[in-house]
Amino acid sequence: MNIQAPLLTKPCAIPLSRTLATAGMAALLAISIAGCGKSKSWATRDLTDLTVETPYVVGPGPDVKASLPQQVRDSMEYFETLDTGDGTNPRVMVSRMAGKPGIAMSLDGATNGAMNGGISSLGKATGETVNPKFTTSSLKIDGLEARKASYTGQAKGKSVHLDGVFVQKGQKVWQVQVITLGDSSAADIARIVDSVHIKP
Repeated sequence: MNIQAPLLTKPCAIPLSRTLATAGMAALLAISIAGCGKSKSWATRDLTDLTVETPYVVGPGPDVKASLPQQVRDSMEYFETLDTGDGTNPRVMVSRMAGKPGIAMSLDGATNGAMNGGISSLGKATGETVNPKFTTSSLKIDGLEARKASYTGQAKGKSVHLDGVFVQKGQKVWQVQVITLGDSSAADIARIVDSVHIKP
């Protein structure tokens, strides 16, 4: 993978923690609102086999594979995570993974695991009770089976949105998650989610 854009540095001290949850590989932020962040510069980001329009540069993400159980790591051909980083709202995390030959990959399993894990992480990070219900719809992206999922909850008195797009092609699964604070972010969420394309 060749990422041309550098990872941005933190512009302010916003305590954000990333948590990977379950085999669905969900990443969610524990959000502490500090009222600062990076300025937006929308562009289509070419991430090797996936393109997505984001308002921030996408760079290397956390080493998610290392935190998975050994049997899950052993079943994966590869697992990579990219991230717009701390201080970004919306925050975009892109994961791509492939199971080794003979390992069954489940698009619905990835979707449900990511969303349930992310919602659970939100509750643990904030200490608040969260309603684990989210919506899911089926669609095709570039001729491939895909799912869209959406969750809205509360954290520290603000609305939090977790939206995801999940695409499968054989042993490969791509996941784009968008984590946003506040109700003014609906247009940004739609712009990111609707821009996802898998390159042939």
